[in-house]
Amino acid sequence: MKYDLDRLKQIPINEVLASIGADYAIQSNGKVMHCFNIQAHKNQDKKPSLAVYAKSNSCHCFACGLSGGPIEMAKMAFNGDFKKACEWLHSAWNIPFLDASSYQAIQPKVAKRMPTLKEKVKVFEPQKEFKNIVLREIFGDYKNLSRNMQLKMVYTFIYRYSLLTQQDKKEAYYKNRGITCDVKTIGFLGWSDIARLEQELTKYFPLEDLQDFKVFSKKKYGWNYSKNVCVVPCFDLYTDLICGFSLRTISGDSTIKELNVNCSELEIPLPFNLTYSTLKNKEWIWITEGHIDALSGVTQNKKENSDFCSFAGVWAYKEEVLGLFKDKKVIVAFDKDNAGRNSEATLVAKLLYLGIDTYIANWNEEVNDLNDLLNLNALNTITLHRQKRIS
Repeated sequence: MKYDLDRLKQIPINEVLASIGADYAIQSNGKVMHCFNIQAHKNQDKKPSLAVYAKSNSCHCFACGLSGGPIEMAKMAFNGDFKKACEWLHSAWNIPFLDASSYQAIQPKVAKRMPTLKEKVKVFEPQKEFKNIVLREIFGDYKNLSRNMQLKMVYTFIYRYSLLTQQDKKEAYYKNRGITCDVKTIGFLGWSDIARLEQELTKYFPLEDLQDFKVFSKKKYGWNYSKNVCVVPCFDLYTDLICGFSLRTISGDSTIKELNVNCSELEIPLPFNLTYSTLKNKEWIWITEGHIDALSGVTQNKKENSDFCSFAGVWAYKEEVLGLFKDKKVIVAFDKDNAGRNSEATLVAKLLYLGIDTYIANWNEEVNDLNDLLNLNALNTITLHRQKRIS
């Protein structure tokens, strides 16, 4: 099989590091993480030493010396095995191999027929009842619940807690970005909120689960991420629970602008703002590259039959999720830089393959994204181009 090395090198290094065990450290310069290669550290890297460089998409540990980009770090996780590292990166971030046919040909034979891509997709069922769930009513049954339900309980607890904190900094942040629509579905966790949140979480949930669900660090037994963050939810489809969330930093405490928190092996997170109500009531759905762009669209949207949502990275374009867009008109409105163009091509190809009516939103390429257009009062300059599947 042929690996798409150029695409693998573009996977955000911080996401790869987090996936293989590196922990985020609160530092004044925000550029250092706890190294995952702790067996090479005399003090288990209690003093964080792994520097992350966003510009080159690479990292370097000043204690043990490991250095490189996404592929090199993945190789470390697989004892230097380049083949396993590349296959894991392709799978985990949903990046197609360059020769899909040869890849399929060497798959091991199994007695049970594997489902085809089109058989895996979820389809929205509007006749299903939507349920609002009160967490305190099911805490006592936590140990008996399925693992993915336990995950959603933990994530929902964090999210609902973040809605009860002081929201002034969040409101000011979005207003400064030109976003004037209602942002009450987004939470906030400041410096003073985390200690109380940690206490509440350990009161209701096992420490091991908090670590397994990527909420707590396995080294410091506490919150695994930055503070002063907006909590951007990914809602469950038929309940008001949360199946994942993003943390958007609003200060200079971290070089990582936005981090996705989920356990997709247990529950695939839906895009931000793709809800039961949207799928049931809207005909046109815009897909943007980030939640800021989605909110920018919502701010000036005057059409009752359309709404905006955003995926949490290319790896989230799972066929199981894309099936929910069946019978919708989908507009892909990604950034006009190289990364945005590559992501756009990946998503559009999958949507067309599934038979979904797909459009690309174009505008003056000197303007990068929808938020820039919003602040230039130029969202009305967008033109839509319907895409045709190439047979």
